[in-house]
Amino acid sequence: METVDNTVNSENDEEKMEDESENPWLYLEEFFMYRGKQGDSVQMQCKLCLTATIISAYKTSASNPKKHIS
Repeated sequence: METVDNTVNSENDEEKMEDESENPWLYLEEFFMYRGKQGDSVQMQCKLCLTATIISAYKTSASNPKKHIS
């Protein structure tokens, strides 16, 4: 019975990892490179800045990257 529970947990962990590795805002790929997640925030690197500017945004709101472009 423990094996079944471990299998289910492993499958759920894999699904979470797949979800976390995806860029939530594909329409911003022209301006930002997806760098990963940190907690509930998404880390994006600006492609337009000469320095390696990292923008952090809450996973449900793209307002910080949009403001950075403006």
